[in-house]
Amino acid sequence: MKKSEKTINEKFKYAVKRGSGEAYLIMKQNPEINFSNEIIRSVITTNAFDAQSEGTREKYYYDLISISGNKEALISRIINVLSKNLKDVWAIEQLFRLCAFFAKDGNKYASSTVYEQFYKIKVSDTPWLGEEAIIYMDGFKGILFLVEYYGKIIKNDPNEYINTGFLYYLAQSRRSNYLLKLKEYSKQNIYVKVFLERS
Repeated sequence: MKKSEKTINEKFKYAVKRGSGEAYLIMKQNPEINFSNEIIRSVITTNAFDAQSEGTREKYYYDLISISGNKEALISRIINVLSKNLKDVWAIEQLFRLCAFFAKDGNKYASSTVYEQFYKIKVSDTPWLGEEAIIYMDGFKGILFLVEYYGKIIKNDPNEYINTGFLYYLAQSRRSNYLLKLKEYSKQNIYVKVFLERS
């Protein structure tokens, strides 16, 4: 790596860590440099001082990836990272949401990986991991998936703690519409019925 390229990479690394728009400008001005490794390192790290208050940065990373000269390869690498055994809860959630963006763009591998990892990734005290990604990707279909998933858990063990909060973080009009649809489904689907009775 040339000295000038190394300097540019260091500037990019610092800009990405801060979530600065400078990273976007550096990529636009240096299309010959592959910044993929630095983007991935940042994606799997929670750089926010307080992620619960500040939120995750999936849209920021999505915008950087969209102008990468290695976009498709970078997307595949990021989707694969979601399957790794990560420990940082907010980094995992960030990956889920980023993969949901790819899925909305038509990437079926991203969509299937989100669902697969929702089943697999279970971190203590964070049952909500992946829920928002599923709802963002698939709307009511995603809601129905979550309701049936938790309904089966309740049916198997009524004392099992399950998360019902994902319905109540939606906008009021959207939530009301979904609840009406779920009540109709509950007439034919025991798992939806069980879930609604609990929530």
